[in-house]
Amino acid sequence: MRRAGTVDTQAITKFNRKIKMITNKRYSNMITKKSFGLACVLLLLLGVGGTAGATVIYDFNATAVAGFGVGPYGSVTLSQTGSDVDVTVDLRADLNFVNTGGPHAVFSFNAVDVVASDITNVLFNGVANTDYSVTQDANNTPFGTFDFLIDCTGSGCTNGSGGQQSDPLTFTVLDAVEADFAYLSEGLFPAYFAADVICNTGSCNGLTGTIGARDGGTVPEPGTLALFGIGLLGFGVARKWRRS
Repeated sequence: MRRAGTVDTQAITKFNRKIKMITNKRYSNMITKKSFGLACVLLLLLGVGGTAGATVIYDFNATAVAGFGVGPYGSVTLSQTGSDVDVTVDLRADLNFVNTGGPHAVFSFNAVDVVASDITNVLFNGVANTDYSVTQDANNTPFGTFDFLIDCTGSGCTNGSGGQQSDPLTFTVLDAVEADFAYLSEGLFPAYFAADVICNTGSCNGLTGTIGARDGGTVPEPGTLALFGIGLLGFGVARKWRRS
């Protein structure tokens, strides 16, 4: 029998253990629920992004103009939007699109299962220019022959600095998928895309020439978020399984 006024250390120890067990269980449930919820939010966000369509980016990484310096000189972004592909061509800050004359075009690309009438809403920095049209099967030196070219064909066309156009160049290709564009031009220096540009500032000021995207496209990082979300979801499921 315990004397009055003494402390039952064994009972206190048992009580503390129970409190610890309850706290750990609640904390474990909280972690699992939070992990599961965060994973669901991430996967939901990725799912919403997936409905808008994936994005593939090609960098302009080649040129015969040494004065342009080291690339990249711009990029081409393909964005799947429903059954169409939106194309955005961005240039380095010191470059603009330009007509250089000869076997050249402002922008050139390849695409299978596409006809010229599928290429719509051509804009330079958000502005339409009726002097520009879509042509087919022509050369853009030194990157070879391309299926489609956006070129200045109207009466108002001017070569050199007087005819330059600001980026971005944007247009939509109807009833297409991003894989339709993953084809190289025909020639000694094949490229997926090419553009004629002029330099407006710095040591290359006034130089004109063609830039090309000779490497395959890259997909931005959302796949990493998907793996993280799946990992959190798996963590929560594993903890719940161990408890049960």
